[in-house]
Amino acid sequence: AFSDEGDYFYPYAFLTDQKKMLEDAPRMEAYHAAIMENADHFAGKAVLDCGTGTGILAIWAAQAGARVVYAVEATDMAKHARTLVDSNGLSEQVKVIKGKIETLTLPEQVDIIVSEWMGLLLLRDGMLNSVIAARDKWLAPGGSLFPSHCELFLAPSVYRPVHSPAAVKASHEQVLSEWQELVVGIKAMYNVDYSCLTSALTREKDTYHLQSAIEDILGGGDPDDGSDLDCDFEECTDSDSDAGSELRGDADGAAGSTALASKWTSLKSDCLCGQPIVVKAFDCHSVTVEELESFRCQFELQVDHHNSIRAHENAPDEGAPEGTSPAMQAKKDFSSLQPSELHPCNSLTCWFDVWFRGSDASPTNAPRVLSTGPAVPATHWGQQTFVFPSLYADTLVEARTLQGTFHVFQLPKTHRMYNVRLQFSSAREDQAQTIEYQIE
Repeated sequence: AFSDEGDYFYPYAFLTDQKKMLEDAPRMEAYHAAIMENADHFAGKAVLDCGTGTGILAIWAAQAGARVVYAVEATDMAKHARTLVDSNGLSEQVKVIKGKIETLTLPEQVDIIVSEWMGLLLLRDGMLNSVIAARDKWLAPGGSLFPSHCELFLAPSVYRPVHSPAAVKASHEQVLSEWQELVVGIKAMYNVDYSCLTSALTREKDTYHLQSAIEDILGGGDPDDGSDLDCDFEECTDSDSDAGSELRGDADGAAGSTALASKWTSLKSDCLCGQPIVVKAFDCHSVTVEELESFRCQFELQVDHHNSIRAHENAPDEGAPEGTSPAMQAKKDFSSLQPSELHPCNSLTCWFDVWFRGSDASPTNAPRVLSTGPAVPATHWGQQTFVFPSLYADTLVEARTLQGTFHVFQLPKTHRMYNVRLQFSSAREDQAQTIEYQIE
């Protein structure tokens, strides 16, 4: 959890953290395509990159023909962004500014705001609040945001814990080798040279490994404990569910005394046992901070237990209408299922799509989508899976229809943290059951 703003910004100041995002191929490909395939949208325009990180989006905007790009970064990563911009010969177009977007002053309004603000469950981290602040203060009338539209999906799912070996801390040499491969790949695919940051990454890793060695000697924990490994799932243990009587929040929406932890997962589409629904959709040009503080959606999910069972990939429906979300394109063929392959629906899973469509006044010619769902290549966001505690297992896992309310709300002390409250009433039982989860 973020106890203060320093906790939130701290990781983004390190190249090792930025490296993970640069290695996310679907993320990189979607943003690059959205910008470069709509170069006419950027040509001659003033652009704001809100939370620029190393500056990759700002550089692409400049390469697409932007007149000027204001690359704003709140952390010390700004110095690395300046180095990258200068080394790629774009210092005349890209102006790196260190500071918080809520308090700084730009020399002009901008035509486009680009930002990679999404967190777990789309909204965790609260960076969209900063984009909204920038939009309201600096976006010119008729301007557009990249991404422009968002959808949050919910589907019944099968959570199957996979116990992987304990993660091994990457060696200094391994990190540098991966970085060198990343530098070569980004240069080849995106025409951006990251080699100028190699020495900074090396110094950072030297410091990190020295600190880690000291922590190991003193018996400290490993901050990189492998929790971000794909499919390194943990079971919902009895200790999680013993607090059953305390899993209910107050009726007025206040957080309950105990919340289960959601599971970060990287599921395949065979783990879904029903069609997804949209629980929240919004236009980034008009959404408000107040709208993001708390929202609810009534859901009715049809559970097909035969659809949760076989580990094979779903193929996209080639007949789907153009612009259909990847989440809605999946189709299944489970005709060869055997009874022994049946597994119950024991969870709900949530993911998001973001679209690059431009604004009503300035639509893009080539809309693009970045999806984090099970039917597409995995991203570092993964999905959030809400496993039913054993207290409710007999009722929920056998239900053919799951009905209830999906409630997402910010925690009182920080807008960056969210909880989810699921209130169920199944077709088998009218009595509501409420479970609260913390997004971690």
